[in-house]
Amino acid sequence: MQENDVNRESAIERILIFGIGELRFGVNILDLMMISRCIRVTPVARSADFFEGLVNLRGTLSPVINARRLFRFPVQASTRASRLLALKAEKGVICLTVDWIEGFMNVETLNLEKPPEVMSNPYIQSVFKNGAQLTLILNTRKLINTEEIQQIIQSGELPRLLVSSEQLPAET
Repeated sequence: MQENDVNRESAIERILIFGIGELRFGVNILDLMMISRCIRVTPVARSADFFEGLVNLRGTLSPVINARRLFRFPVQASTRASRLLALKAEKGVICLTVDWIEGFMNVETLNLEKPPEVMSNPYIQSVFKNGAQLTLILNTRKLINTEEIQQIIQSGELPRLLVSSEQLPAET
């Protein structure tokens, strides 16, 4: 066994687990700036439907992306459990609204698997299996790529993500 293999085996990532609907997602806490209750968002006209608008976050204007709309879940109003995740971006902060927060978890990197090729979506980096429970780990570098977000917001086009059995093609 090489030294790199030993280091890889012992690597642990601290992940924030959150949910959209019944699905569990995660982000590495190194990409997380803060978690807050949902605050007033100022809408921006003529932008993509998943782009909620802007918030004043600690004196800085930050774009807000609605995770439900981004991943094509049915739209619903915010609840008491809804939260705003502020994620570090190259050029500031990008916020993501989520339905609920479960908490933090230490995950060994060896327990993270690449998603199946048929699910090729740039926003999913890996999948964590904990028994029968799956957590989709987001590729925050792709999710918060400010130049790409700007292009998507302006065009309204978005890569499709299969996230539930209801969205799978019918068997023939």
